[in-house]
Amino acid sequence: MSAADNLAARLRGQSMIDDPFLGPVTAERFAAASPAWPQHGQWSGLKPGTVTSGQRRSVAEFDFIPADAAQPVLPVGIVWDETGVRAVARVYYNKQLAGASLPGSDVVRAPMVPPEPGLDLHPTMRRYADVLSRGDEQGLLEVLEPGLTVRGPLGVPIAADDVRAAFAAMIASGGGVPVMYVTCTDDGSRAALEFISWRTPPHAGLGVYERAPSGRIAAFRAYEGPVRRTSPADEPAG
Repeated sequence: MSAADNLAARLRGQSMIDDPFLGPVTAERFAAASPAWPQHGQWSGLKPGTVTSGQRRSVAEFDFIPADAAQPVLPVGIVWDETGVRAVARVYYNKQLAGASLPGSDVVRAPMVPPEPGLDLHPTMRRYADVLSRGDEQGLLEVLEPGLTVRGPLGVPIAADDVRAAFAAMIASGGGVPVMYVTCTDDGSRAALEFISWRTPPHAGLGVYERAPSGRIAAFRAYEGPVRRTSPADEPAG
């Protein structure tokens, strides 16, 4: 079986799938109507990325490869959640990248996951959340690893000679990013965090953060969008 076939089979086994366009739907409805169905004709295949596993929850990353080579790759993050009585999946991608002509592509995805009681973040992630929200440039430099890579929700890495310095300056210039983490899946070196960005209006997203041996964040990938920004900074929310 191909990677797309394997993913489709797992999606079919979910009691519910929450999609940026459709909201919570059955697997049958997701297969029929979501642009992120892996066997959709617009995709020639997909490239599996990392999988972050925790207790009864895992987060898988994929790049959906378009059949039309002129179209962009679609980064997709999927939260496989078995913490409740039913197996559910929450799918994250940028709606405008997936289908700018589709109805609702310009509508932000409202928060749909309540904060997990007693959410236990790795100390690096607690520190990052604090300095990110305050726009503390020096604090960000301290928690981010030299050689940092950042891939935004459009699948485009930040291009700069020093991505760490550029990212910290960008966040600081916008006055910080008002993010609340609501779930945490952490395998000891990587954290996949669902979040609410308290912009106007608030929106839901997923961030995946790789930690270096130093404990600092070495890579960040965002799955969200569209985003309504209340500041001029053009940064990924998480």
